[in-house]
Amino acid sequence: MKKYTTHFVFNMPFFAGTLSECVEIIREKVESAQPSLPFIVATPNPEQIVLASHSRSFRSLLGQADLLLPDGMGIVAASRIFSFFKKGECIPHRVSGSDVVEKLLTVIPPSKILVIGGREYTEKSGGQNTQHHFFWCEGYRDRAQPTVEEEKTIHIILQKVKPSLVCVAFGAPRQEEFIFQHEKLFVENNVAGRLGAQGLK
Repeated sequence: MKKYTTHFVFNMPFFAGTLSECVEIIREKVESAQPSLPFIVATPNPEQIVLASHSRSFRSLLGQADLLLPDGMGIVAASRIFSFFKKGECIPHRVSGSDVVEKLLTVIPPSKILVIGGREYTEKSGGQNTQHHFFWCEGYRDRAQPTVEEEKTIHIILQKVKPSLVCVAFGAPRQEEFIFQHEKLFVENNVAGRLGAQGLK
């Protein structure tokens, strides 16, 4: 299993490698992880770091992720400042969630990827994207007030698709809350990888 380096910025361990290295790590983890021991990826940007500083619950969710990607040049810039003053190590690259998902589509069979939320990728909810052939569903029209019918639709699609990787694009903190609140559902449907896909909105 490929090892990776993290550097602490704002007391959070951010991934400190390249986009290609990140994609390979996630691919290996998704292929080898057990659904009951999933590989969870979060993609905090500077605004989310501010949110985490004011929300103990959101910070706790980020702390439970296996990999934090520096999804914002502000995080990279902050690491350089800390490094200059010898208060930490420099993160060399921004690694965005949207770029990671695009690259994952080239190394994981797209039919094993489900995107929940974000922009409409197909003309039919629950259908396959005509270009990359991954599955997509809307999730919730109002993320603050999901309906019983919307939850039922998500359950049905997961049971039908049986994806290896689910990418949730609700924006923070909704996507992180969704990933952890639906732990049982993901385990039941053998979802090994879960990614908060910031930037797919």
